[in-house]
Amino acid sequence: MPHASNIIELDVFRGKHHGLVIAEVKFKDEQSLHAFQAPTFFGKEIDGIEQLAGWVLYGMNYEELKLFL
Repeated sequence: MPHASNIIELDVFRGKHHGLVIAEVKFKDEQSLHAFQAPTFFGKEIDGIEQLAGWVLYGMNYEELKLFL
């Protein structure tokens, strides 16, 4: 999904994580990164939270997941 000069990629989950959506922004350069203003539908920043990496996330239940959100 284009947003300004960036691209937002959405991971939309099903199954036990139905309703969870994770957005990843692809920046064209460092200036775009620093100028970025997140859209209002963005939630908490989760970059760098190892517990929410895909392979770990898969093993979590909702109660464990919401501790990070």
